[in-house]
Amino acid sequence: MMLTKKEAKRVLDRHFDLSLRLDSAFREKRFDEMVRLCREQIALSVKAAEAFREEDREIGCADAPLPSHMGFRRLCVFLEKQGEYQEVIALCERAMREGWAGDETRRIERCEKKLATANETQNEAHESGG
Repeated sequence: MMLTKKEAKRVLDRHFDLSLRLDSAFREKRFDEMVRLCREQIALSVKAAEAFREEDREIGCADAPLPSHMGFRRLCVFLEKQGEYQEVIALCERAMREGWAGDETRRIERCEKKLATANETQNEAHESGG
């Protein structure tokens, strides 16, 4: 999908506005708002990736990697702390498919280990009748 220059600018303006707002919500510990803004930015991620790539093509850097995506990163950190490992893994896999820079591979490995440990603990509790 090719965005026009005007569409790309609009998408990136929205992407960066959401980054600023969700970072502010995070710093001010307004976590419900931060999660909502992260999800809103993630919903825009495919178009934002295309807008970044279009911008890079225009300046002759067609092979430039995408930057990290604050919405994916902040939401994954938050959800991992909440123990929502399956959702974190799914979000990381999506970010990787879309080409965003980040530490998704390490986060997936860590969440898979935590998920396995949680499942083992749950199985042990079930077997002991507790």
